[in-house]
Amino acid sequence: MKDHSNIYKASIPNIDIDTIKATLDLHSEESFVELRAIPFMSKNNYVKIGYYDDTEKLIVALKSLDSAHNIYLGLNPRKEILTHAYQLNTWIEIRDSGGKAEDIEKISKVLVDLDTKRPHKKVNASDSEIELTKSNMKPIKEYLSSKGLLFTEAFSGNGFHLTIETIGYKPTQENETKIQHFLSFLKQKFENEFFEVDSGVFDRPRISRFYGTVSKKGMNTIERPWRLSKIIHKADLSQKFDVLSLFKNEIDAIQASSNKKYSHHEKNNFPDIVGLFQSEVL
Repeated sequence: MKDHSNIYKASIPNIDIDTIKATLDLHSEESFVELRAIPFMSKNNYVKIGYYDDTEKLIVALKSLDSAHNIYLGLNPRKEILTHAYQLNTWIEIRDSGGKAEDIEKISKVLVDLDTKRPHKKVNASDSEIELTKSNMKPIKEYLSSKGLLFTEAFSGNGFHLTIETIGYKPTQENETKIQHFLSFLKQKFENEFFEVDSGVFDRPRISRFYGTVSKKGMNTIERPWRLSKIIHKADLSQKFDVLSLFKNEIDAIQASSNKKYSHHEKNNFPDIVGLFQSEVL
């Protein structure tokens, strides 16, 4: 058998404190943030969750957790009542890794997640795959800019994030569905052989990569290493956008197409009652 011992990297990137603080600045309007630490390559399904309003205590926690976990941050602000349910500035372990829609104060951000296409979903991207994604995602950035949108651009470790500040939507199922349709529109329009637009990051309790921590999709190899996530460009956070109104026609078109497909599916799968009755009679 082939010896693979020389493909692994011995070094692991350290968290970047400056980027950690810059990431928290993106959530400066929130009185606290939700952190989730998901174990990497672990057999247990316990997830560490914490609510933090103290930056220094948060950094201490990240230093202890980053080597064995993927670290995420709540995209939208959580309700203040959670500070009465959980002790601040400490971790607890839970089995369920999913957040709850009822815990969301408002939908303040829309995440456009551009993921590098890889030969296997459990591996990190190669340098060449990331460069192809970077050069081929220009049209979607230009399109969003042409609509007057500003967005924070970040490197997730394997792909890229474009995060748009919204006017602050009510955290309803209807608005969540509209965001889903907006992302589906972008997916249909821009996805290509080099990157995919993740249309599944629409949910209200969505978590996103905590920039400044290390992304771990697979083993840390020389060809496909663990990488530090980082902020590439920070948008003016005072500029808020009504994405759902701006893309109303596109969202409605996706909704109509979805309804049509559902109607067709129902029609084709609805039993022929008359035929069944006639068969019984005959």
